[in-house]
Parts: sequence; C-alpha cells; structure tokens
Amino acid sequence: MSAYDEANLALLIDTLNRMGKNTDAAGASTVFAQLARIYAAVDQVEGFTDTLETVMGQIKSKTDLIGAAADAAGTGSVFARLAQIAAYVDTLETVAGQIKAKTDTISAVKVDKSACIPFDVFGTQIELTAVNTPLVLAEVTGKAGYLDLATVTCSYTGSLLTLHLRITVDGVVKFLGASHNNSNPIVPTGLASPEFLFTTNTNAIGVPANNPAILNNLVNNQIATYPYTGDTASAFCIVTNSIFFSNSLKIEVYSSNTIGSGLGIYHIRGGRMP
Repeated sequence: MSAYDEANLALLIDTLNRMGKNTDAAGASTVFAQLARIYAAVDQVEGFTDTLETVMGQIKSKTDLIGAAADAAGTGSVFARLAQIAAYVDTLETVAGQIKAKTDTISAVKVDKSACIPFDVFGTQIELTAVNTPLVLAEVTGKAGYLDLATVTCSYTGSLLTLHLRITVDGVVKFLGASHNNSNPIVPTGLASPEFLFTTNTNAIGVPANNPAILNNLVNNQIATYPYTGDTASAFCIVTNSIFFSNSLKIEVYSSNTIGSGLGIYHIRGGRMP
C-alpha cells in the first residue's frame, strides 16, 4: 500500500471516529453525540412549551372569569357580578331614600309629649324691616320637643305681599311655603295636625288662629306632603303625627317684596322638654 493510500485511510478512520454512531450518548465527543444532545434539548424545550401552553390556558380561563368592564350585570364574570352588585346598591339607595321620605315626619328621637312644656305663640302684627331678612317667630335650642301647628297668613291689604314661612328642624329646613294677599280669601301657609283643623259652616277646612272666630280658610290651598320646601304660594301640609325634634326648632317668616308692619298673623303650637 502506498503512502498516499495510508494517509487517506487514516483520514477516513478519523472522520468515522468523529462522526460516531447513532447509538452514541448525548455529549460532545462525536457528531452523533452532539445531535443526541441537541435532540434532548429540543425535547426539553417542547416540554417547556407544553407546560407554557397549559399555563396560558389557565391564565385565559382566569381572564375569561374576570371578564371586561363592559360586561352586563349577571354571574358570568367578576365584572358582571360587580355590575350586578352595583345595581343592587342603586336599588338599596332608592329604597333607603323612600324610607327616609316616609320617616321624615318623625324625628330620630321621639319625646314624651306629656312631659313637655307646651308653647302657644300667636301674633297679629308681623313687622319686617328688610326684604328677604327673616324674623324669628319661635325658636328652641338644646331641647327636644314637638310641633303640631305653624301657620302664617297675609293680612296686609296694600301692595302685593308674599310672606314666606320657613321651618327648620334639627338644622334641616323641612318646610318652606308662602302666603300672598292677591287671593280671595287669603289663605295661609304652614302645617297642622288634624286636631287643629275644623270644618266651617261652608264645609271648608280651616285652621284656627287665636280663636275659632278668626280662621284661615284652606279651601284654596295646595295641600302638600311634609317635608315640603317648594316655596309655593298657599302650600299647606296636614301632618298625621307631631313633628318631633331632638335638639332644635326654628320658625321664621320673611317677605320677598313688601316690608312694614301689620303684614300678617301667625300661630305656632307645640312643646319642649324642660
């Protein structure tokens, strides 16, 4: 064998040794060993990919469960449930408002009327010195009590006069109405419990002032529901219960146009704790 053949044979043997066998374990010693190592790495990557797909599926499932902010109220997603809860809260707020409207006729603290000191305030000469400046007709502070009657009626016969009656219970305005002198008969504004109403011989309901001979006719009044703050002329509330207050009561009158003396009459009855 020539030297050339020997050299080629040695090169072939070296090449075959470097190629290795397809049964070589993964490693770096031969081509097949390196291919086995690459295959193992690819197989591992595929395993990681399968795991990632599983995790992504789980994430999507959770995301679907969360839903979107625009989801309609229901139980299909978290956002849907939140929308449902929000709707329930809106309903509860509406109901709470309705309950409050019904319970506004009584104070948070009812008082024993028999233990109260009665007050009966009557006047025929309302005098106002400035437009829209209130005159306090009656006031209770720091005491609980009740109110059964509060009326104001124009008695001025000159220019147009509008008297406004404002009743504030525990710091909150509960009544605001007006009486003007351009109606016939002139009608009052205010509130009264049924015990202070009576029927005249003309079958008109009236509110007595200081005595039954002086009455305020309600036949032309706008009967309103207490509490009332619409400031409508001739608005009048007939309350079925006493108006209770826990700490304060203020009753004021003011004019939005005419000032002077002898503008109207008023009558206030209630009681306060000693």
